[in-house]
Parts: sequence; structure tokens; C-alpha cells
Amino acid sequence: MLEKHADDVKITEEVVKAAAGNGLKVIIQLLFEKRSNDIKITEEMVKAAAGNRSNEKTIIQLLLKKCNDDVKIIKKVVKAVVGN
Repeated sequence: MLEKHADDVKITEEVVKAAAGNGLKVIIQLLFEKRSNDIKITEEMVKAAAGNRSNEKTIIQLLLKKCNDDVKIIKKVVKAVVGN
């Protein structure tokens, strides 16, 4: 559905957090591929990815690669990652 209607779907922080938190690597990759310019990576997205046990490392890498310097790696984000 996203592939066919990418321009009609609003990509919010909650959508990316849900995908990251549920380990949906393919969805995140598709979102970045189709709507990269519309997605600003936030600390909450990184923390959601850290809370996922199945693909946390891969998803965090995808998010951090996309964000460049937009997300400051602060103590609580590192704790969330290390805690898992």
C-alpha cells in the first residue's frame, strides 16, 4: 500500500516510532526510500528502536545513518540502547 500511495500517506514521528519499536526494518527502509525528505529522526525514534529486541541494532543503525547530526546522543539514549 505504501509503495502505491506513498505521496498520500503522512509520515509522522509516531509512524516511525511504531515501525522502529516493532522491529519493522523493511518498513523503515521503505519509508526512507519513498519519503526520506519528510522524516526527521528524533530521540524518541531512537529510543523506540532501542526497546525492540529483534532488530534493534540494525534499526538504530538505519536511524542514525539517516539523522546525521540531527539527534544528539545523550545519556538517556545510550542507556536505552545499552539497557537492551
